[in-house]
Amino acid sequence: MENRALLALIGLLLFGSAFAQWAPGIEWERALGGSGSDYTADVEQTIDGGYIAAGSTHSNNGDVSGNHGGDDLWVVKLDATGALIWQKPLGGSLDDRAYSIEQTSDGGYVAAGYTTSNNGDVTGYHGGDDMWVVKLDASGTLLWQKALGGSDGDYAQTILRTSDNGYIIAGQTSSNDGDVTGNHGDRDFWIVKLDSAGTVLWQKTFGGTSYDTASSIAFTSDGGYVAAGLTYSINGDVTGNQGENDFWIVKFDDVGTLLWQRTLGGSDVDGAGSILQTADGGYIVAGVTSSADGDVTGNHGGRDVWVVKLDSTGALSWQRAIGGSGDDSAHGIQLTNDGGYILSGHTTSNDGDVSGNHGNYDTWVMKLDSIGWLEWQKPLGGSDYDVGGGIQQTADGGCVVASFARSSDGEITNSHGGFEGWIVKLGDIATGAQEMSTPVLTISPNPGNDLIRVSSDKEMCKATITITDAFGRAVAHERMNGTAHWLNVGHLPAGLYTLTMRSEQEARSKRLVVD
Repeated sequence: MENRALLALIGLLLFGSAFAQWAPGIEWERALGGSGSDYTADVEQTIDGGYIAAGSTHSNNGDVSGNHGGDDLWVVKLDATGALIWQKPLGGSLDDRAYSIEQTSDGGYVAAGYTTSNNGDVTGYHGGDDMWVVKLDASGTLLWQKALGGSDGDYAQTILRTSDNGYIIAGQTSSNDGDVTGNHGDRDFWIVKLDSAGTVLWQKTFGGTSYDTASSIAFTSDGGYVAAGLTYSINGDVTGNQGENDFWIVKFDDVGTLLWQRTLGGSDVDGAGSILQTADGGYIVAGVTSSADGDVTGNHGGRDVWVVKLDSTGALSWQRAIGGSGDDSAHGIQLTNDGGYILSGHTTSNDGDVSGNHGNYDTWVMKLDSIGWLEWQKPLGGSDYDVGGGIQQTADGGCVVASFARSSDGEITNSHGGFEGWIVKLGDIATGAQEMSTPVLTISPNPGNDLIRVSSDKEMCKATITITDAFGRAVAHERMNGTAHWLNVGHLPAGLYTLTMRSEQEARSKRLVVD
């Protein structure tokens, strides 16, 4: 009993303060494009303090010149204030797009996506859709390009520069000819390693007889890689699928040999959008879930952002379902300097964990602490359809987000009409969880083991109180009116919990220790 009391006291000292969920403000935003459909899928801060973004453009006016026809792969260079420095459409007369971009060691850039063209800037086309990789110099001049794949559909979702100045690419393939061997049926994860000139060193397909697609790849400390996406398969390389489609995590060495795989999810739709290795040798994965069973607890309804933490062997450490009653999804996740996580995606909700939605789909940015608790969230956009893609913490402690946006109101200025690429720079993300001198949420006693008093510094009309455990599962939920409410926690096992008091206008959270 003494040990439990000591642990409870430590938990209170570490986590007992109240935090206000203050999101950083917009420092600048830039709508990019012309009168056609344009979007930015990825953005990265460059060594000069500016930004490089990639996506596609269907325009040939406004910010865009040099379109080859259809959708062109589009690379845009911005300065530190978001002003356009140069732009470059690349492709042929059909559709070409980028989903990922990186700055290279020579100051240039490499982008990856797909092409359906066989003219213009594209050579070596195999048929169907080809994975397409382009290498640019620092001013956007095309140095080389590679169309990779077979006679069916092949796509790149993520490209990373490797330590040998080559590249590792993750995506999907439906081919089993040309550059592709070993397809298990339908679509497979496709991993391709290139040298510095774009020559294929090796390629590897992972999957089963159904639909499997990789969305993200990351380096691992052992010199190998880990990839994440989704799987519908129940055979081949895939074991443990829990129904419909699952998160699928694949760990492999530096030549593509499969070391282990994990499926995560429930009986409904689950898909991973982004993965990174964490400092403890484990992995953080973000995506979407429609499940409320299996590995998933705490779903708010519809689709939720789903964040899972794995240990170094791929075993589940914790999971968090984040969202509201609408459609919420995460497309990108990055580690932050304080050991937490910054995520981007979209939301149609304006309840649950979401407040401030501008209407329809908003780009959604959120900050989590090191164990997945929501510190702050911020919907971005206007009254129409706005969806976030890549995200990165910036050198000044803020973050930058790539989106595509159809709104021409709200926070989006200088829209050219239709879909636009939209880059948003937010201020210091550490302002998202600032300790308050006068707590707005008080729990007494804390630690507690019977009745506790939950109070606020102001009237909370039609508020709810929810207690969640370390796995994100709701273990208590009651309605609160007024400024105080008594809550019985005697049925809860000793441990650390999060108590959230939420009204229609705001939410406040605090750690609760049950001893």
